[in-house]
Parts: sequence; structure tokens; C-alpha cells
Amino acid sequence: MPTSERLAPRGTRVPGTAAMTGIAACGGAAGAMARHLVSVAWPTPDQGLPLATLAVNITGAVLIGVLVTAVTGPRAAPPWVRQLLGTGFLGGFTTYSAHTLGIGLLLASGRVLPAVAYMALTLVGALAGVALGAWLAGLLVRAPDGGRHP
Repeated sequence: MPTSERLAPRGTRVPGTAAMTGIAACGGAAGAMARHLVSVAWPTPDQGLPLATLAVNITGAVLIGVLVTAVTGPRAAPPWVRQLLGTGFLGGFTTYSAHTLGIGLLLASGRVLPAVAYMALTLVGALAGVALGAWLAGLLVRAPDGGRHP
């Protein structure tokens, strides 16, 4: 049984593989365009840290934490929502390849300390971002009495 079917709420129709692939592709295209717009609006200065990529990856981590918390549990979203927003949009928005390229460029220019700082900021920022996003989403989906909404 595919993962999407195992994660689907009971009684939910799961789109087929072709449809789920198309859904992920649409989300991925939108996420990649959003990332491109951020990089155009916030270009990396010569010899500077790629702060746009850092911001995109940390923002994406926060949103992944929100998404995972918001779409699971008793009020789970249909699998296509996770496919569109998680695999698609956030997969296209965040970028490991640009992160790695930024590190390579910093190292190639002899800037070892900034490269290590960039790696550390990305790792710590992404882990903290997921935790923050999950915590924030948990606050939003909890009932006033401290329990989860039905």
C-alpha cells in the first residue's frame, strides 16, 4: 500500500500516482518561483554570505513544521494537500543545492570561517525553525481547554 494511502484519513479518496506527481510538480514550480523571486529581491553581494538562501531554507523549515503539525492528527488533511504544499511547494522553495553551492563558493574564495558559519546557521536555523513551526501550529490547533480540536 502506498504511503499516501496509509496516511489518508478514513474515507478519503487518494489520487493516483500520475495525479499526485502532477500535484507535486505544480507545487514545486510555485515554490521554485517563490525562491527565485526572493533571490532576485535579495541578491548575494560579492564575497557575501548567501543570506537569501539562508532565509529561504529557515523559512521553509518553519513552514514544514507548521504543515506537518497542521495536517496530521485527528483532522488530517487529504494526501494531495501534503503533496502540494510539502513535497511540492516547500520542496521547490527550499534548496540544498544552492546552499551547497554557496558553501563551495565561499570555500573556493578562501573564506573558510564564513563557510562554516553559513553551514552552522543553516543547520541550527532549520532545526529550530521546524521546532518553532510545529510549536506555533500546535498552539493554533489546540482547543481552549488544552486539548486538540475534534
